[in-house]
Amino acid sequence: MSGPIRTPRSSSPTRGARSTSRARTSPSSARRAGCATGTAWTCTQRERTSRTTPCWAPRAPTMTISATGDRRGFTLLEILVVISLMTFLVTALLALTLNLGQRAYVASTRAMLERVDLSIDKYRDLAGFCPPDGFDAAVTMREGSIEIRSSACLYECLGRPLQIIKQGPGGKVVVERYDSPVMRGLKESELVRGLADGADVAEIGDAWGCPLHYDRLEGEDSYSPQNTPDVHLVPPEYHGPDPREEPGIAVTEAGRGQNPGRYDVWSHGRRGHEPPESDEGTAALLRETIGNWQPPGE
Repeated sequence: MSGPIRTPRSSSPTRGARSTSRARTSPSSARRAGCATGTAWTCTQRERTSRTTPCWAPRAPTMTISATGDRRGFTLLEILVVISLMTFLVTALLALTLNLGQRAYVASTRAMLERVDLSIDKYRDLAGFCPPDGFDAAVTMREGSIEIRSSACLYECLGRPLQIIKQGPGGKVVVERYDSPVMRGLKESELVRGLADGADVAEIGDAWGCPLHYDRLEGEDSYSPQNTPDVHLVPPEYHGPDPREEPGIAVTEAGRGQNPGRYDVWSHGRRGHEPPESDEGTAALLRETIGNWQPPGE
């Protein structure tokens, strides 16, 4: 006896066919879900086993830079241009800084001359005459017998407790002493100290640390040119000419005092007692003079 004949189901796809159909329909399903067309779909083992993350979810885009990419360096010309610009900027900044510093020194020296002017006028009101300069008559320090001149006389008369020596009745010498100096507030940095004959002496200085010059012009023949190093208590190696001897610097006739009947006070300026350069004369140095008179052309 023959058994029943079983006919294969033609409508049922094979297992391989079902897998192919599923693989083909998955991208279309993703597109129906709103995914972008053309996205590369990859699934990891973790994504396949995850119930919340579909295996066709797109990954975040990544960018890879090749180590062998085109890297262009600086050329020699570019490096030289940068170095030139940096050198120019540094030089300009340095020149500006030095210029501002010199202007500050000039302003400080002018302020010192104004203080000296006020102090001399106050001394004149108390004593009846300007402080001596040590040129018309010898002036010695209170301690010892050291002769002083010019700026050292200013410090002796203005920077120390005031002491006025007058001629009293019958030729008697009268000494008036005060507890405080006329010129108060002098700082140590505003003085030029040195040793002369073993004694500690001081002169009133400018902002560059050089002694001022002082010449009393009361009376006839009181003009005293100050051209030599021995004008100062500690003579410098080089001393320039008196600026009042230069026609372009002097207000009045050259070789005369600039404030007749009063006094002249001045500073040699930035280069002090430095000798002139080989390509310039002393006139260039004298033009840097700072005095209590107004030079021509200013």
